[in-house]
Amino acid sequence: MHTLDLSSNSKFDKEISELFTKICYNNCIDFNSLIKKLIDNNNTYIDLLVCNPTSRNTHNSNLYMDYCKVQLVKEIIIGKKVINEIIVDSKALKNVLIQLPGLSNTKFIIEKGTIRTIVQNYLINIALPFTAFLTRVFQLVLFKMFFSAKLKNSNSPITLIDTFALPGYYSKDRYYNGLWESLNNEEKKDIYFIPTIVMTKWNKIYSAYNDLLKAERQFLFKESFLKYSDLLFAVTHHLRVQFIKINGLEFNGIDYLPLVKEDLRHRAGYGLAIGGLINYRFVKRLKEKKININRVIDWWESQALDKGLHKGLNDYYPDVPVVGYLGYVPRNMDLQLYPTEYEQENGVVPKEIAAIGKGFINGLKVFNPNQKVGYAPAFRFQHLWNGGPCAPAKDNYTILIALPFTFNDSIYLIEQMILCSNEICIESMRFMIKPHPILSKEKIKSIFGKRWPRTFEFTQVDTQIALRKVDIVVSGMSSICLEAMALGVPVIAVEQPNGLQNNPIPEEIEQDLWKPCNSVKSILAGINHYKGRDEEEKVRHYQLGLKIRKTYFEPVSRVGVLKILGIEGDSTIGKS
Repeated sequence: MHTLDLSSNSKFDKEISELFTKICYNNCIDFNSLIKKLIDNNNTYIDLLVCNPTSRNTHNSNLYMDYCKVQLVKEIIIGKKVINEIIVDSKALKNVLIQLPGLSNTKFIIEKGTIRTIVQNYLINIALPFTAFLTRVFQLVLFKMFFSAKLKNSNSPITLIDTFALPGYYSKDRYYNGLWESLNNEEKKDIYFIPTIVMTKWNKIYSAYNDLLKAERQFLFKESFLKYSDLLFAVTHHLRVQFIKINGLEFNGIDYLPLVKEDLRHRAGYGLAIGGLINYRFVKRLKEKKININRVIDWWESQALDKGLHKGLNDYYPDVPVVGYLGYVPRNMDLQLYPTEYEQENGVVPKEIAAIGKGFINGLKVFNPNQKVGYAPAFRFQHLWNGGPCAPAKDNYTILIALPFTFNDSIYLIEQMILCSNEICIESMRFMIKPHPILSKEKIKSIFGKRWPRTFEFTQVDTQIALRKVDIVVSGMSSICLEAMALGVPVIAVEQPNGLQNNPIPEEIEQDLWKPCNSVKSILAGINHYKGRDEEEKVRHYQLGLKIRKTYFEPVSRVGVLKILGIEGDSTIGKS
């Protein structure tokens, strides 16, 4: 081996890619031990508990990827292969790699951005705290000046439900469909949703608050309790973490401190950390106001937002039942969704987790068998139970390309499908592209320019409608894969050439209704395989889909709603 490119935009060859994928799967426990060591030495810092390195969030933090790259180089050295040159785009990664024996004659090349990019990033890092503070202050001032939302009965114990409010979903519920409708007026009176406004421009904040206050659901706003000092505390997070003293972080003979320090400075997790600290202070203010809380339901993604909330609840309301509702399909390499014992000990994970189906229970306990996990209604997936039958067009074969939420992965997926479309007869083919809500279809299309095929068309149709109009789904790390399979629609899961393979399909499901693909050739083979299904096989796949539906998507029912809210009986959520 002459050159090993470990930079962010590199693509491994097949052999290295397969080895790296294996390393990523096999090193989760060791990585958890590394993060435990980091927290154990500094667990008095709330900032450390919500920061990027301890998040284990592989989408916002590069730490696990870089950790696995170190293990990759170790494996190559053990295999007696000579590496003449290593390309990295991180000085910290180089400082860790040079500790490995066997690289004394290896040349390191650090890919640096242009001067313009370096200056731009420097200025952004300086401006980020100020813009974050001004944005939060503007939002708080606006609320306190023009809006007032108080508890109807401040003495009665209340149930709080964490949620998000975004364009198109201020008054309309996107996260707990059917919950409010399942309750009677008496049950509703002490239930309040706590909204976090996201993806909303500053000049739309006023109308967002206005819409929320006009909604049928009751809302309790953080802004009613927060102080300006809470915002200042939150936005200065990035300054305080720089002064956390970490006396080395040696693990298995290698000091990973350079990578941790680099990740602490990474701005990708800054906004989430701010949100987590605001949630922490919000709970503190509730306690100061002597708000009596009966139960808390958190829309749980194990982000810094959630960690701050649960740390606050454990510190100020230790006896209140708390359920972390995981309302979507967990992907196998979303490490943060699989709680650890040290996270439980430090109070940053829910006392109890509710998945959307009984089939997820054991998997979520993989790192901590003592974590309480059950299941609750799959609120966002009720269409799987009460929607109409699948009825794709008979005059063409429709392929739904469901893009993941990450931009680069979406571009790669489209690239592969363009190459596929060049290899097959497309006269009877129709390609529908469904982007994730956070992605701009104009930005995606602009990447390809004139290469954009005429047969590729974007669709804004709701997922529940789109899935019933297609013959096959091609996607990557999206939960739509399992959703499609639950309807008996076959799935092609396209793997990334370099990086983590975030597979949303549980390993217990055999590769009958779905196929993993890592090349244009295998994608084409998969499409042709499912295109040739006869009616008997379609019926068999429908029955398999029904089994998947029953295992992984609990239907919404009044009984299920009352259980997760703790209104009826002793059980908070379903048991396996």
